[in-house]
Amino acid sequence: MSRLEHENILLNLKIIAMLRQHEKFRTQNNTIVVDKSGTLTQGIHRWILGESRMRNLQFIREIYNRGFLTVDRLNEIIQSAVTSMQNHALNRVSSKALVVLRYPAPHLSQSCAVIEARLERERILQSVKKSLVGLINLKTTYEHDFQMVASIQILIEEIEQQLLVYQQKKNTA
Repeated sequence: MSRLEHENILLNLKIIAMLRQHEKFRTQNNTIVVDKSGTLTQGIHRWILGESRMRNLQFIREIYNRGFLTVDRLNEIIQSAVTSMQNHALNRVSSKALVVLRYPAPHLSQSCAVIEARLERERILQSVKKSLVGLINLKTTYEHDFQMVASIQILIEEIEQQLLVYQQKKNTA
């Protein structure tokens, strides 16, 4: 995933977090935009752009899917680097214990990569957690559309479940 795609995920999560009750949104250039147009022109504008509530909710779902995919990739990077560093340290200890004492950081670049990946993973997960407030606000916005409210609730439950899985993995690691 490119840095631009990664930043787009974070941008959209932060916009979702800022959504207030009764604010509607639309998408533009792969970004969520708060729709400030009047209620009469909102419907016309969405119709012209081929947008719908459910299509926009699907866009939001994709943001979360891409965010969780990024977290999974970062977890793989972390695990791979940690395993590599552990294997290297074991090899060095078993062959030359004194070398480990003289040169304690043979994989400094790998340890920096692990730190960066962990920080980025936490940044995404924190953005996901904070964005739940915006999703709850969207439920209020669409309170008269039961299908939309139910779809948003299902999305919230799926996000909370995925966050719980990550938390459990973190606690057992």
